[in-house]
Amino acid sequence: MEILREEIEAIPDEELDAFELEIDKLLGAYACINLIGIGTWYHDDQHPGELQKNYDVAKPGEERPAFIRTPDKVVIDSLEGNTLMQPRHNFVVEVSEDGTKARALTTGFGYEALAKFREEPMAIYSVGIVPGEFKFEDGEWRTFSGGWQRVIKTNKEKGWIYDMQHTNTRPPLTPEEDANFLGRYAYKKDRKRVPVPAPPEKDTFVLCPELGDDSWKYKYAPEEKKK
Repeated sequence: MEILREEIEAIPDEELDAFELEIDKLLGAYACINLIGIGTWYHDDQHPGELQKNYDVAKPGEERPAFIRTPDKVVIDSLEGNTLMQPRHNFVVEVSEDGTKARALTTGFGYEALAKFREEPMAIYSVGIVPGEFKFEDGEWRTFSGGWQRVIKTNKEKGWIYDMQHTNTRPPLTPEEDANFLGRYAYKKDRKRVPVPAPPEKDTFVLCPELGDDSWKYKYAPEEKKK
C-alpha cells in the first residue's frame, strides 16, 4: 500500500487533473444515460412533461426553454386500454472536453395500444430516433434539449409495409408537403445510406460548440437538405 501511495504521489499534478477529468466525463455520460431513462419512464400521455420538468435545465418553478418540447395538453382521456412502452437502445453519448456539455443519440422500438377516447384500442408499433443535449450546472446534469423523431408508427396487424404512418397527420400529407418534411431525407438512387440524425462523434463540440445548434444532427445529410 505504501509503495502504491508513493507511485501516486510521483504522478505530476497535470496528469492527475487529466485523469480526474476523464473520470468526470465517464460519470457525466452515465448521468446522461440515466436522464434518458428517466425521460422514458416518465413519458405519460396523461401528465405530459410534468414529471420530466424536474430534470430539465430550467429548475422547477422556472420557465422552461422553448426548445424542450413537451405536449401542453392531455393526449388521451383515460389510461384504460392504453399501453405506452418505448425502450431506448443503441446509446451513443459524447461529453465535451471540459466535462460541462454532452450530446446523445438513441433509438427506440416501442409498442403502444392507443385508444384516444373510449374506442377499442389499436395495437401500434412505434420506432423513433431521439437526439438530445445535456448540461452540467450547479453540480448536476440536466436535460438541455431533445425530442422524439418518428421513423415508424404503424398498426401492428398491418405492419409498416401497408401502414407507414410517418407523420400521423390527418389528412395525409400531400407529396409536396412530404417533400418539405421527412421526405427531404428519403433515399435516392444516387445517394448512399447515411444516419440522419447522426450520432454525436468525437469532434461534435469542435464543429458545433454551442448547445442548441442542431447542425450536428444533420452532419451527413445532403447539403441541399440541411436548410
